[in-house]
Amino acid sequence: SNVFSQADDSENEGYRTEAFASEPSKQELRAFLYTEVSAGVMELETAEIISSTLSLGALYPDENSEGLAFLQQPPAVASYSGEGNVIRVGRWNGLVSTSTSFYNGIWGYAVGDREYALQCHGQGFNIIDITDPTSPFRVQFVPMEGGGYWRDAATHHDAVTGKSYAYVGAQGNQGGGT
Repeated sequence: SNVFSQADDSENEGYRTEAFASEPSKQELRAFLYTEVSAGVMELETAEIISSTLSLGALYPDENSEGLAFLQQPPAVASYSGEGNVIRVGRWNGLVSTSTSFYNGIWGYAVGDREYALQCHGQGFNIIDITDPTSPFRVQFVPMEGGGYWRDAATHHDAVTGKSYAYVGAQGNQGGGT
């Protein structure tokens, strides 16, 4: 359907909120979720989480267990200052993602007044300056072959030398890695 193809348009900034902003599109998604749950293709909890995430309200309010009670709450307002609501303030997408090469592990690192995202990708490792989160930029890319496309980064500070290191580990040989 049209609303689902719009929601899958990840090249369009704000695609998820725009795709489900109108009442008809919300009704279409609710109908889809009801059908999937009724057919046994989707768990009720999954449908409720999707519904809550997209501000559709509870699908089955009378059938919810106590464990799903948090889904009954409306989304947090933009001025919310607690934990639990994520707001995108910037975006960096410098590498093409494919079925065998995509972003996966990420780690944060700060030195002085600079902040960095250490971002793993199937093709290697990015160091991205996020000091101004509205305008991130790549500082360095380290290409990495082998080890598959699942990577993760971590940092270590050597107290003896005073130096910090980033380590990247790869898992298995998915995607042709060795």
